[in-house]
Amino acid sequence: MTDGKQIQFYIIHGAALAVCVFMACSMLIRFIPSFLGHRAGEYLKYFTHFSNLLNGMTSVYGAGAEMLCLFRRKELSRTAVAVRFLGTVGTALTLLTVVCFLAPMNVSRGGSYWSSFEGSAFLVHLANPVLSLALLLFLTSPARRVGPEAAVGLLPVIFYGCQYAWKVMIRYVWADFYGFTFGYRKGIGWFSLLVLLLVAVGMTVALRIIVNDRWNRMFHTKKGRSEE
Repeated sequence: MTDGKQIQFYIIHGAALAVCVFMACSMLIRFIPSFLGHRAGEYLKYFTHFSNLLNGMTSVYGAGAEMLCLFRRKELSRTAVAVRFLGTVGTALTLLTVVCFLAPMNVSRGGSYWSSFEGSAFLVHLANPVLSLALLLFLTSPARRVGPEAAVGLLPVIFYGCQYAWKVMIRYVWADFYGFTFGYRKGIGWFSLLVLLLVAVGMTVALRIIVNDRWNRMFHTKKGRSEE
């Protein structure tokens, strides 16, 4: 590894480590009091909290993976990349849902668009989702091209979607706090969940393409030039 590549390697993985530590600490500090207060079930019924807590937990793993990369001077393993997708897709869907659906709904009810990003909501609706996207897109250096393991990011979306459908549209245990059924109309509710799943699939594919394009430019192109 040349001096220039070494510097780039340490900058990327050092910055990724810092972002992982911040997201892990911010989420765990935020949610630990809720768990100690026996309010975990109440908090985790919201996808915003569920996805952000999962992102915090995967960030703990990500911090360990980045330290291992720095110690061994190797790029991220396939497992570490899959875990990063696991934490990112959910928070990215949270951000998109707030920007395109929940915030405009606040406006239609006479509120402010930006109220969805004020106070503690700023961290879970904007800061952490943006940081997780930046971490995946700009600070992730996989050892090889990302393959089907990116689909792991869809698991929390599918899990929560099934839980929401069961408790809101079938058993009526939860109120429709997101308003996806538009007045408990099941047909619209199922359509809304299908749209969200398709959006999540599209985001996962787009993120995988961008990460692989960056990998091609960083590694494959340089190897091709060196062989010439």
